[in-house]
Amino acid sequence: MYFHGSKFMEIKTLIPDISLHGDKYVYLTTSLEVALIYTVNAIESYYEENHLVKSEKFQPWFSYGFNKEKIPVIEEYYPNATKETYSNKPGYIYICEELKNISNPTNIFNAVVTKEEVNIKDVIYVEDVYKKVLDLEKQGKMWSMCYNIISNI
Repeated sequence: MYFHGSKFMEIKTLIPDISLHGDKYVYLTTSLEVALIYTVNAIESYYEENHLVKSEKFQPWFSYGFNKEKIPVIEEYYPNATKETYSNKPGYIYICEELKNISNPTNIFNAVVTKEEVNIKDVIYVEDVYKKVLDLEKQGKMWSMCYNIISNI
């Protein structure tokens, strides 16, 4: 099963678009938790909330990695960044059809890309992404590494 996280609702088909990797791709993941992270772009949200002018093409940035058990870990770069970034923001996790022509040029664990259009099978609406992150943390499916912990490492 493949997932795609987005802030946009009512997507029926994912269409390949030019990527940071220089080719037109649709990015997907086999992890619902990783798709959740991608529902909110931290930098884009900052620009929107502060009414700043965005460049023509906005580069994505997501501060996460994986622990030794391959569980997604959101890493804070300043105090309360996770709450500030994800709190009170909705997100959509799209469940996608099975694909045959996939690859992983990013070498990111559980990420795949395709150059083909991807049809959506279903969608999970998340009313508050931060609350969902906290819920997944309680279930042991995701971690947040707080700034005060990182800054003391």
